Amino acid sequence: MRDVLPEWLRTINVFRYQEAWATWVWLSQHLLGLVCGVLFFTHFFSWTGVLWWLGFALVHAHFFHTFWYHRYCSHRAFRFRHLWVARLIYWLNPLMIKEETYVIPHFVHHKISDTPGDPYGPRNGYWGTVSATESANFFNRQMSQKEFNFCDRFLAHIPSFWNSEDRFRATGSFEKRWLYPLRFLVCNGFWFTLFLAIGRPDLLMAFYFAALTFLLIMRDFNYRGHDEHSEHEPKLDTKSLAVNQWFYGIVASEWHDNHHRFSTSAKAGFERLELDVSFAITRLLHKLGILESYVDSSRGYEREIVKVIAGRKARQNSEAFSTTVHPRE
Repeated sequence: MRDVLPEWLRTINVFRYQEAWATWVWLSQHLLGLVCGVLFFTHFFSWTGVLWWLGFALVHAHFFHTFWYHRYCSHRAFRFRHLWVARLIYWLNPLMIKEETYVIPHFVHHKISDTPGDPYGPRNGYWGTVSATESANFFNRQMSQKEFNFCDRFLAHIPSFWNSEDRFRATGSFEKRWLYPLRFLVCNGFWFTLFLAIGRPDLLMAFYFAALTFLLIMRDFNYRGHDEHSEHEPKLDTKSLAVNQWFYGIVASEWHDNHHRFSTSAKAGFERLELDVSFAITRLLHKLGILESYVDSSRGYEREIVKVIAGRKARQNSEAFSTTVHPRE
């Protein structure tokens, strides 16, 4: 914590860093969720409201996070037939994560998982990983032209307004700086207007408190989704410490070991009991004609899991044979 706190304070220092303004917009969304949570419990509490809160949290997790940020923005696991749908999600996403600060660190995370430089995972410590979402607002303005062009192409499918290389070097932002605070106003203005227009301020409070709830779960997942002490079997991705966990799988369709092995797949829950709501949404939207295509790595998983299980049995037989021939004293 002693090492993390100075770094975190740097990320909110608007007097020294232009990028810190984006951090304050991001933290304002957290504060909005906190205020709504307090009002929910003090003025609008009901057990029905609790059910709405839990339901909204699942919508935020499976759709606004995993479907949008993780599988579309980060991995392009599917393609929209109608770009206006992508624009609608982009402008009205109540999680308000700035796409570039999710996508590029996520690429780095996959590229060098669980090694120095990975922004997430147990090696950074709990607080180091939890606070990494603020540090993600800061990019190296002195990156090479080749690196900038790569990032620019990597973000091109997201329906935003992007800076030129010169503007990026001046502002530290790939997205035009005025856009993020404008999105904050448009998004929250829409949801406030919608819920108040139907006369349900209680649902408004539950909706925003649910968004905060998931944002905190997401920070926790960035740490616990990789476990260096796990004995999880069978392990698919041997290049990382990613593990499949029931809680994050059911709550957010995040079967993390599966995902690291088949990162471009719109489906991560390959086993019968591995619930993947985000993929169910993907298939539904595809049937409705909203999505043009999607990637499903189920067959690749089936081939891979056979090899993994066969290898595990071979190791077990070898260990059993070794114990029989050379019994422990």
